Amino acid sequence: MTFLFSCRHTTRVLERWENGTVKLERIYLDKYSYVENSYHENGQLWAKTRYKNGRRNGKYVAYYDNGQKLGEVTYINDTVNGKCVEYFPNGNTMFEGQQIMGKLNGVIKRYDKNGRIKIEEVYLKGTVTSFHEWDSSGNQLK
Repeated sequence: MTFLFSCRHTTRVLERWENGTVKLERIYLDKYSYVENSYHENGQLWAKTRYKNGRRNGKYVAYYDNGQKLGEVTYINDTVNGKCVEYFPNGNTMFEGQQIMGKLNGVIKRYDKNGRIKIEEVYLKGTVTSFHEWDSSGNQLK
């Protein structure tokens, strides 16, 4: 089911789950720009994205169905650009790194669910230049 609401310069479009909770909300800021919020069936925010000219632009944040942050990236014209972070359900960081126009760049770190580093890679414009790995005890592997 879809509803339209309009106030002055913004229009709000809602889509609902069968249980009546909001599934998708679009808030049109102007003819070409809108914010999209999607929700889990339990009503918790799933993801928040900003669009310009039909493309993701700005911060994208996603959440688990318990409200805990799942991850965060930034888009420019529908391409990931900037810091990327992903979290385990317990809140510990799973992945952190950076992309420049969709290509991994710089130090990329992957962790286990207890927060111990598993892998560290260094990228230059999408190409791995360095790789290090650790076992579950924290010992660096060769």
